Amino acid sequence: MGHVAARVQDRGLVVLPQVTTSEFAMIVSGLGRIYPHPDGDADGRTTISPSGRRGEPGPGFTVQALGVHTDRSSLPVPPRFLGMHLVRHDASTGGFPLFADLELLTAGLSDTEIASLWIERQADGVRLPFRLGPSGGFRYRDDDHFRLAGPAVLVAEVRRRAARITQTVDWLRSGDAYVIDNHRVAHGRTRITDPSRVGVRILAYSPDQTEAEL
Repeated sequence: MGHVAARVQDRGLVVLPQVTTSEFAMIVSGLGRIYPHPDGDADGRTTISPSGRRGEPGPGFTVQALGVHTDRSSLPVPPRFLGMHLVRHDASTGGFPLFADLELLTAGLSDTEIASLWIERQADGVRLPFRLGPSGGFRYRDDDHFRLAGPAVLVAEVRRRAARITQTVDWLRSGDAYVIDNHRVAHGRTRITDPSRVGVRILAYSPDQTEAEL
């Protein structure tokens, strides 16, 4: 498991070709303590399908496209690792993963500029810092629920950069999985046209995340 963690921390993203669900779960659990996602099962696994979430609405559980974002971006410090297993994934029906390296996004920005950015919750105006705490990294989200905020010219530039650096991965297939550094790589997806699509998501803290961050 150590080599997976090292590769994720070095590259930000690692693809795990053709793994079983149990192999995938073992790999992610080897990275650190599993985050108990409120949409997940007791073991921390969240099954993601366009068919919905326990009968409740939620953009991740529909066919709609999702812009690149930091998972659990509303937490003070989100879990460090995110794993996604593509259980049923037909490339002909969309749902391609999207990735944006936040180190590229912030390249050349000064510490002062980065400190002037935040993510604002639309519902109540709560502000969350763009740069994460002592563990480093960034959070990113800019959609109908949370928006990137700060000096207008800088926000416009960061949005342009995000659009430019976002990559679409269209070659993954059923059985493949990926693990990202959730503090470095924002992820999303294109629109899905097949309601039978199924993915399994697991989030994990890194061993160096402090108790105050958990």
